[in-house]
Amino acid sequence: MVNLLETGSYLAALETEYMGHDPFFLDETGSTNDWISFRLPLPGIERTVVAAERQTDGRGRMGRKWFSQPGGSLAFSVAWPLPERLQQQPGVVTLAAGVALAETLEESFGVSPALKYPNDVWISGKKAAGILTELKGGREKKFAVLGVGINVNIEQSDFPDDLDTPATSLLMETERRTEREKALAHFMNRLEPTLELLANGGLGDIMFRYRRLAEPLMGWEVTAHGVGEVYTGVAEGVDDDGSLLLKTADGTIISVTSGQVSFRRP
Repeated sequence: MVNLLETGSYLAALETEYMGHDPFFLDETGSTNDWISFRLPLPGIERTVVAAERQTDGRGRMGRKWFSQPGGSLAFSVAWPLPERLQQQPGVVTLAAGVALAETLEESFGVSPALKYPNDVWISGKKAAGILTELKGGREKKFAVLGVGINVNIEQSDFPDDLDTPATSLLMETERRTEREKALAHFMNRLEPTLELLANGGLGDIMFRYRRLAEPLMGWEVTAHGVGEVYTGVAEGVDDDGSLLLKTADGTIISVTSGQVSFRRP
């Protein structure tokens, strides 16, 4: 039997003003994003975090399956009321959450993460965590539903052989087990002020932090699949609006803001 996250340990480490104060720690659900999306009409839903040991319909970007190991992974979702000023560029919420996640892993666990545009956290050239952001809600109120997966206490032998991207975990990188409750609380402590900064016009500051964390992958070869277009080039940077800048073979700089983006070491 898998030990569920312990509510008391999580709340003891939580320092947010509102986000994550009403946790739901489940044995199994279809998808934590779906679970919280169904409850968006409830008052105070932004105070909730839901985590599940098993997701029967867990997913990543572009419909990919996200590997999650009961007892070893963190798979959870939160809903954030999306300010009107950001409703035309919800993708920047993913970038801000990625900054909060990478900084949490860096400061709380002593690893050296890199942000792979737009939504993955890599350590030692392997995927350690990912974020799926979905825009939900009606005309009057929209939410960014953030689904996060972190490989915490997972051994190399636990990962399936057919993963799209080589994977790692905090256990593999630090050689010590991590209290998942504290990892979740530390992320919430970092996420809330980062999203508040974003809501108050701080995208430029957040992108400054993003660029520092994305620097290890600059110069890598990139293939970006947009709407009816495929772009290839070298990663040059990320601008203040949250677009990935690619330098093509003829020296042209183009910006990419959506679609599937793959990186390859030069």
